[in-house]
Amino acid sequence: MFRFAALIVATLAAAANAGTWKEVGTLADIGLGFEFVSPTVGYTVGAYNGEEGQWLLSTTNGGANWTSIEVTPNFGIALCLAVEKESIFVNSLFGAYISPDAGKTWKNVTGLHAQGQGCRVQDGEFFVVGTGLLWGNGVLHSKDGDVFEGHNITNLPGGMLPQFGAFPSSSTWYVTAGSFPQSDDDNAPTQDDDPPSYDRILKSVGEHGFYSGAIIKSADGGKTFHTQISEQNEFDFNMVDCADEDHCCAVAINAEDAFVYCTSDGSTWENVYNATSSQLTTITALDGQWVAAGMVIDGQAIRASVLRSTDMKTWVEDELTTLPQCAVIDASFPTIDSGFILGIDRFNSLIVYSYSA
Repeated sequence: MFRFAALIVATLAAAANAGTWKEVGTLADIGLGFEFVSPTVGYTVGAYNGEEGQWLLSTTNGGANWTSIEVTPNFGIALCLAVEKESIFVNSLFGAYISPDAGKTWKNVTGLHAQGQGCRVQDGEFFVVGTGLLWGNGVLHSKDGDVFEGHNITNLPGGMLPQFGAFPSSSTWYVTAGSFPQSDDDNAPTQDDDPPSYDRILKSVGEHGFYSGAIIKSADGGKTFHTQISEQNEFDFNMVDCADEDHCCAVAINAEDAFVYCTSDGSTWENVYNATSSQLTTITALDGQWVAAGMVIDGQAIRASVLRSTDMKTWVEDELTTLPQCAVIDASFPTIDSGFILGIDRFNSLIVYSYSA
């Protein structure tokens, strides 16, 4: 299931970040997952995804050019992507694939499977947050990338499903869960996994219906789970990231608003930022700093937004007014001085933007 979420966009009095954003390249096919491991090397899943096997797109020049790499010739639709150094993990509708050597070779992971868009590679271990017919709802985990084992969250709040996760240590896991309304727009695509478009993302803002969200924690490596915060008919929690076991931030959205919630003790979550006419894509912890990326909607115009914080409380917006209008699909920040946005413009062209300090 392809999901559009995007982040807070703020009107802040604080000075913008000193770095600059620019357009660097385009993609011929939609990317499901968008990960850079350095200011030059990045990956996205695309290139005839699900039509002629499964393919990875890779760049070694900061998004200017992309090369196709075959993951598997078998049919399947990739759901999410995670990368750590040269380890690449692609979770798909009918299987999971791992490359230990930056895409040169691939292996099919055995064991249980999950339909989920929350992939992670953390310290050489592999995670998928999602659902599976054989094991339940929660987290699939593999210590070595050979076999996945399921960790079912038996006490999920009513109506919610697990979506994303952060795993700051082998014992401490955070999972976001939630629900969001399906479109009732007669002109909107009927399938949630239809290709994204500028107009479709624009219509997703203001979608009325029931939103719910929760953050759930395990302190014993997935043996037990405890709900730390749960909201019904307020917002849907999406991505979460952690600097360590106690310092984490998550983002949430409802029909027209976006929120950032953070914890500094691993227990109590505080609403540290919110904005209207905004949505959310990513939140990233980087060496004691935080970066959140997304977009703001003003009438029929959508513009990218990037917020930064050094204390998890005050957020400063990057200068992005020089970029053309675009809906943000995903973003990646490999270092505090570099970053990338995958956007779609009014003509439904897929454009890669890069940041340098």
